Amino acid sequence: MAQSKRRISRKKRRQQKRILTLVGIIFGALILILGGTYLYLNRYISKYPENKVADNIYVGPIAAGNMTKAELKDAMTAHLETKKATKVTLKIDSDKENVTLEELGYEYKNIDKVVKEAFSYGKEGSIWDRYRQLKKIKKEKLVISENYALNSEVATAV
Repeated sequence: MAQSKRRISRKKRRQQKRILTLVGIIFGALILILGGTYLYLNRYISKYPENKVADNIYVGPIAAGNMTKAELKDAMTAHLETKKATKVTLKIDSDKENVTLEELGYEYKNIDKVVKEAFSYGKEGSIWDRYRQLKKIKKEKLVISENYALNSEVATAV
């Protein structure tokens, strides 16, 4: 009886040792896979410069890719100046008045917010989110809408 108990305990120890070895191998393989994936994603993300807007991002009609924040803001301001020269006809009852958008107080609603949105795309969030965003804009362009507003005080005065 004592021998059969020893055999059973030896079998149990061998079986436990095999299970622990198998768990260790699975855990090690999982660590290697996750580590390799992280390194791949990090390497892909690091190809994009931190101080410039990623490629294939547009703010309205402006191609913002590879621009710094200051360059993008200047390009948006120049685009706004060309739009301000646009003439519109205001019709109130039977009166018509030709004015430019500049005379109506045409301006960006929040230029800094739009620049920040374009600049931070693919640079904020987890490594998985950044990778997904950068892969997405590689396939299709991202167009961020410009937010315009009329200055109500200036527009009322016209």
